[in-house]
Amino acid sequence: MAKSKFLVPLLDVLLGKYFGEEITVLDSSTYTVPLPVTKVSRYELKVKIFKRVSRQEEKLDLFIKLFEPDVKIHIRLDLLTRFKKEVDTYNLTIPALTEFQRLNGFPEDQLYSNMFAKCIGARVSVEDDKSIPDKTAVIILENLKSLGYASENIVYGGFDLEAARLLVHNLAQFHAVPLAMRIMHLDVFQEKVVPSMAEFKKHTKNPEYYKIIDSIIKQGIEGDNELEPHLDAIFNAIEFSKANTWFTKYYTDETWITLSHSDYSILNLMLIKDDKGHALSSKIVDLQVFEYLHCTSDLLYFLFTSVEQEVLKKNYEALVKIYFERFLEVLTQCQVYTGEYTLKNFYQELTSEAPKVLINILQALPFVTCEKWPEDGEPVLTPKYKRKVRDTLLFMIRKGWIE
Repeated sequence: MAKSKFLVPLLDVLLGKYFGEEITVLDSSTYTVPLPVTKVSRYELKVKIFKRVSRQEEKLDLFIKLFEPDVKIHIRLDLLTRFKKEVDTYNLTIPALTEFQRLNGFPEDQLYSNMFAKCIGARVSVEDDKSIPDKTAVIILENLKSLGYASENIVYGGFDLEAARLLVHNLAQFHAVPLAMRIMHLDVFQEKVVPSMAEFKKHTKNPEYYKIIDSIIKQGIEGDNELEPHLDAIFNAIEFSKANTWFTKYYTDETWITLSHSDYSILNLMLIKDDKGHALSSKIVDLQVFEYLHCTSDLLYFLFTSVEQEVLKKNYEALVKIYFERFLEVLTQCQVYTGEYTLKNFYQELTSEAPKVLINILQALPFVTCEKWPEDGEPVLTPKYKRKVRDTLLFMIRKGWIE
């Protein structure tokens, strides 16, 4: 990491709100963290503070996310909206869902807030009356790396079975708690959760972009004897999925619709493991693209982008059941009537939703299989990518999701 001269404006004010007393910043250092997948730079902040009331010095190891406008375009509504959504998620949504669980008797180790890095402070501006992010917008989080969390190395091809079990279990809670709040306390849900799901025009998801995706997918399947008989069905399914992704979704049945991460994958999950490599705990990162979607969208996306292929082939049913059982358990504890939430119905929902999320899965595969990044930040297609595309399509064909 390279040392940076960047300073957070009014850092003492943000820290003071978090600690509940006046703070003096004695010393601070920031370090640039390059993130090629998102093409932005974020920062690690090491700061020494003095608490004026308790008269204590303390050293903090923090992670900073900034609002960085596109310098080539004056206004990028997608960037503005994404950052505002993430601020709202930390300031409104996560605390509200955590309190909802407390009221329903969940133990502290199962609370919603535990799934994310602790937020030290988040704002769109130093000016209180502003609602649009400006150059002073910042999100300050605990530094997960300093706590022992690490991203999974994509060289290994995805999460092993133990990690996958943990992550689908946590994903079920991520979905079930807001769904339960919507059913039991719609007014609170609309006030506290809906702001984190505000829609925006996806800047890169346009017809020209999908032409590039078509080319990438063709590179992934060309010359494959087992896939060639299904090419027409594959590209018909891709066109159907594009249309579902490009146009706004309006649901007439909200039974399975909830707060969704939209990019719950190996790129946005961090784990703590023990000395033997067993997954102990996980954290979800990058909360900018939350949406109001079918819960199976995140589940399918995770399974096909982020789980080792052999693990998925052998344990698909088991992982789906782990998700469903935790989903049902959370709804029950939140006193939601669960008559419609049966495993049979859930499998039917998976069959219905899988063709709709196909394009999202396929366009993510170049990123989750890329091990080295060129300067332009675009993923390099590897043999691993071709195998992943092939295995994903064959799995869906055998399931009857592509026909």
